[in-house]
Amino acid sequence: MANKSYLITIIAVLVSFAVGFLLANALNRDELDAVRLENNRLKTSEANNTQNTTELTLTNDEIQTKIADADANPGNFTFQKNLGLALYRYGSMKKDSALISRPSSVFAGPASVSGRAILSSLN
Repeated sequence: MANKSYLITIIAVLVSFAVGFLLANALNRDELDAVRLENNRLKTSEANNTQNTTELTLTNDEIQTKIADADANPGNFTFQKNLGLALYRYGSMKKDSALISRPSSVFAGPASVSGRAILSSLN
């Protein structure tokens, strides 16, 4: 008799576990569906993002043209500052160390105030 009660107890525990898992899945089905939809949305937006990154690249000619524009107008400090910041951010975004470490070549051109003098006065 004791063996029969142990067997019934074990079967009841296993059935209660199975019923508990089925009940939990039924209660959380809406949440799981929402998470799946969000995951699919993120996958498609990531695929669209990789397609858009090709549009966010600048050619070397475009960069050189903007630098030439800044050299042609040495009195427009705001344009030069914004161009420098934009090129630095673009180089950081693209992880282009040559573009980030290039200020010495930009300051090398003739100007009324030397870029090296400005940098040395900041230190």
